[in-house]
Amino acid sequence: MKKALVIHPRFTVYGGGEILCMYVCKTLQESGYDVTLASDLYEPDRIETMYGLGSTMKNCDWTQIPVFKPRLIRRMMAVRRMFYARKVVDMFKDTDADIVFSTQSSIFSIPNRRMYHFLYDIADLFRYGGPGPLALAGNSWYWHLYYWAARRMRSTLLKPSPTQFFVLGTKVLEDLKMNGYDNSSLIYPPCQMRFQPDRKKKYVLQACRIVPQKRLELFIEIAKHLPQYRFIIAGLDSPLHPGYRDKLFAEAPKNLFYVETPLRSQPGLVEKAKVYLYTGIEPGIGIALVEAIGAGCIPVCPVEGGGGEVVRAAKVGFQYRTLDEAVTLVRNALEDTGYRPELIREQARIFSPEVFQERIKQLL
Repeated sequence: MKKALVIHPRFTVYGGGEILCMYVCKTLQESGYDVTLASDLYEPDRIETMYGLGSTMKNCDWTQIPVFKPRLIRRMMAVRRMFYARKVVDMFKDTDADIVFSTQSSIFSIPNRRMYHFLYDIADLFRYGGPGPLALAGNSWYWHLYYWAARRMRSTLLKPSPTQFFVLGTKVLEDLKMNGYDNSSLIYPPCQMRFQPDRKKKYVLQACRIVPQKRLELFIEIAKHLPQYRFIIAGLDSPLHPGYRDKLFAEAPKNLFYVETPLRSQPGLVEKAKVYLYTGIEPGIGIALVEAIGAGCIPVCPVEGGGGEVVRAAKVGFQYRTLDEAVTLVRNALEDTGYRPELIREQARIFSPEVFQERIKQLL
């Protein structure tokens, strides 16, 4: 039987990357592969609750791998990451897998195997593989020397040579091409069309992990400017940022509500929401944003980042550059009487799991 290895070091996040990982495993299984999942956790029941893909995880063989845990002293991080990456590579250097996928922000290299890496940001090139471009060193001779030595160590310890990079947004693809990675191509992540449009109510939603990169401070600020409407954040606290949630909501306005839940547990939150306000500017495509479009929500997103790319690709919704623009667009969208949720849903199909799986099957 054909064999595949899927490496996903940190499964504790339970975000878009974990959905992508599961759909890679699902596609491989449907294509006749015996799949080994290498991760820190193995929780099929939770995967079923979160994404409805518990059987996919159950059908994987599981190998537990260590999690990168920097100590209190955060010096020499690039070197520590390289030694961690080398430890992972050594675990699988004798694998009998015919094909290998790395589905998180982690660049590993398994010798003599077809290997495909998913990149969410240009910085992922250096997450475990070593330091970033020399430009990060600025004018410091110390950092120039440090990065030079780290890159030499990286080439000795890891020798990364992936068959192909898959990137989840056009900006990341442009960055890779500019840095000479011509073995890169765009692929939209698998966004489940599991939510159906319901009778819409005039409130604003964002569903996400409670982490700084989502820029929820802006969501709260917009809510303060529109006190006549309800704003809801549905999500899960992140163990990677202890205390951040309490600080974030310490001065929240009365019209803002936090519901600690995955959307799968309370689908009505997104199915009844009229507007989905996205505030993050990460370069990749946000799966929860696309799911909201699939539920017939009007998306309002920053021009910058993956949110704006979704709006442009799906040809639906609005984009803002400033706080004032965002306030105006959210108000207009809430009061719009002419839009049809069913038509908005159709615009999300270019991001469906079926399109993603077909692309993966073409590799096999």
